[in-house]
Amino acid sequence: MKSKSGWRKTVAIMAIAGLIVSLAFGVAYAEKKPITERYRGTTIRVMGIAFPHITQIWRMKGEFEQEYGIKVIVDEYPQDQLQQLSLLESAQHTGNVDLISVDCMWTASFADAGYLEPLMKYVNDPDMTLPAFDANDFVPRAWSGTGVIEDVFYNVPMGASSAGHAMRKDYFEAAGLEVPKSRAEWTTDKFYDAAQKLTQPEKGIYGFATNSKRGVETSFTWWSVWAYLFQKPERWCKDELLGPNWEVTVDHPDTVESLRFFVSLKPFCPPGSENFGYDETVTAWQQGRAAIAWTYGSLIGAHFENPEVSKAAGNSVYVPAPLGPYGMGSPHFGSWGIAMNKDSRNKEAAWAFIQWACSRDLAKRWTLEGGHTPRHSVYRDPEVLKAQPYMDWLYDHMLHWANPDTRPMLPEWSEINEELTLFQNKAWIGAISAEEALKGMQRGIEILMREGGYYDPDLKKPVQQWRNMKYYDLNPTGWK
Repeated sequence: MKSKSGWRKTVAIMAIAGLIVSLAFGVAYAEKKPITERYRGTTIRVMGIAFPHITQIWRMKGEFEQEYGIKVIVDEYPQDQLQQLSLLESAQHTGNVDLISVDCMWTASFADAGYLEPLMKYVNDPDMTLPAFDANDFVPRAWSGTGVIEDVFYNVPMGASSAGHAMRKDYFEAAGLEVPKSRAEWTTDKFYDAAQKLTQPEKGIYGFATNSKRGVETSFTWWSVWAYLFQKPERWCKDELLGPNWEVTVDHPDTVESLRFFVSLKPFCPPGSENFGYDETVTAWQQGRAAIAWTYGSLIGAHFENPEVSKAAGNSVYVPAPLGPYGMGSPHFGSWGIAMNKDSRNKEAAWAFIQWACSRDLAKRWTLEGGHTPRHSVYRDPEVLKAQPYMDWLYDHMLHWANPDTRPMLPEWSEINEELTLFQNKAWIGAISAEEALKGMQRGIEILMREGGYYDPDLKKPVQQWRNMKYYDLNPTGWK
């Protein structure tokens, strides 16, 4: 017969065992709760970009808060401030921020520093991700070009798109010019001729408005567009910037010719064009001061076709960048994504917001209200195409022309970009020739590559993917 103390021990052990079983059952029960019920009472914080096609989602977050019971605090910043502040916040490892708007050109620097949480374990977990997210509905190059570094996925695309040109139909018709309807009808020679004929300073109308000031905005005008238009087919999207051994190849006759052509457009631009960034270009367009303007697909709905801010709304067409003298077009790709801070203390709740914000269910409404989600279903939707006919060529571009590495996804990109735009702007203002500008870029980028260890045989280098689009065309759910 057991002693009283023995019975007490047995009862205690059984009680503890029962408690463990209860806790385990409780955890399992909690895990089986619908995603919309699991994280109620949680607060997540987002460092978000203050761009109109992304801001629309921040404005809609109340719907998510009501459905999920998760409070979302979004601190919005302009692009230059966001990069600096988000890197600083990530480097401190406080975990105070859960999600960050990350430009595709920042993904490498954030990931290389270990600041981002890999996301495929969430994407491919049916217990964590609702069918409405549907990762394979994203255009592959938008998905991989926004978020994949060294085969690992970190950053969900929210606004992947490409650059092209906006054109005033009435200005073209008044000048007796035909508005191009497709990429094949639009060449650099026709562009120059139109910009020249449409320039009427006495009326305050200029043939072309574009980003040309020193800074990040110019890298997706001259570099990502015009520099590629003047390449011969055998070189296109191969060695414009870097060769196979990481040698700098930017100082090339074809690229010199591209910058010479770009600078030749300055007489057709509004006064002060050397200081034009995105805001100045769009303002000139909205005020009716430009017949042709650089534009970006994701921003057309919010800035170019918004009648509340643009006089040109409803009277414009949008086409890809022209074909160059050798028949080559622009492979430009750009994207904003939403990434998870590696130190987030609310990762599951943060992922719930990502998949809601980027869901298939929300994509169409978001696009029609001025945003742009790079999904097959959005590009093909009849209602979207009727309201935004330019989606047709954007879809074709994202499927067949876009190259996410026109601006190589390297941690050093921001510094490389600074060298490109510093000397491009000097050429634009006439301080140096196109030849001198390319030599200056060459020298500056060579220093950066050497300092980055790309010429050290003992250091591992990233794989140069820009020559192999099969890499970026992998189905979204196939990444690590």
